[in-house]
Amino acid sequence: MASFLSSNNRLLLLSGAVGAGKTSVANALLNTHGFRKISTSRHLAGLATAQGLPHERAVLQQLGDTLDVQTDYLWPVSVAVEQMQEVADGDALVWLLDAVRKPQQVAHFRRAFVHVLHVHITASEEILRARYLQRQATGDARDAALSYEALVRHPNEVASRALASIADVVYNSGNWSANNIAEDIVHKPKGLQHGPGGVD
Repeated sequence: MASFLSSNNRLLLLSGAVGAGKTSVANALLNTHGFRKISTSRHLAGLATAQGLPHERAVLQQLGDTLDVQTDYLWPVSVAVEQMQEVADGDALVWLLDAVRKPQQVAHFRRAFVHVLHVHITASEEILRARYLQRQATGDARDAALSYEALVRHPNEVASRALASIADVVYNSGNWSANNIAEDIVHKPKGLQHGPGGVD
């Protein structure tokens, strides 16, 4: 991991509520702005498959919680480094980590990488609820067994939403399109000073 401490890799951390629009923003960054993806979700899905478990949100959350306890919240950093090392030209790239969910995870990334930008995506409760119910209606297997009320009470969802208070920038996807958010992100300065900010 030491090589990444002094490398030119730039890392974008995304956080936000379920349905806030993280996936749409991530896709805009990946497809239009040349970011490379690091997927903690893929790692958890792989563990679920290996253990014969369904890829439901509650199952993946439990696997992540177990790893948090086993690694003192360091496992997302290890996953990131492993996936970066799979790319031969991995130096001086801009990377996107699909989601951080705990403040301890963010703190580990800030210690492990020189250039980190933490972006939090939010939306009104009305919009979040409508998007979640739409997912269920279209058969998203991750959310089939979990009501919206149960989702918002889950400790991981509570922690994810609270990350707005420590993010470098917060975007409201009810006011900004995913493409506009992505365009604004890429113009943020390299090595943005840590600390909360907001964009309505």
